[in-house]
Amino acid sequence: MSEWTVPKAKPSDLSAFPEPHSSGFALVAVLIFLLIVSAITSTFALTAWTRLKIASNETESQRLGLLAEGLTNVLAARLSGGRG
Repeated sequence: MSEWTVPKAKPSDLSAFPEPHSSGFALVAVLIFLLIVSAITSTFALTAWTRLKIASNETESQRLGLLAEGLTNVLAARLSGGRG
C-alpha cells in the first residue's frame, strides 16, 4: 500500500505555491460587483419597505376614521335619547 505524501514547502520557496498576478484584481472585481448588486437590491428592498409602511398607515387611518364615525353615531344616538 503506497502512502500519499504532500511535499512540504519552505517559506522561502515561492515556486511551491504559484499565485497568478491577477488574483488581486479578481478580488477587487468581485467586491465591486457585490457592491453594485447590493446597491440595486437594497433600492428595491427600501422601496418595498416604504410602500408597506405607507399602506399600513393608510389602513390604520381608515380604521381609526371608521371607529371615530361609529363612536360619533353611538354618542349621537345616546344624546338624542335613543330615538332614531
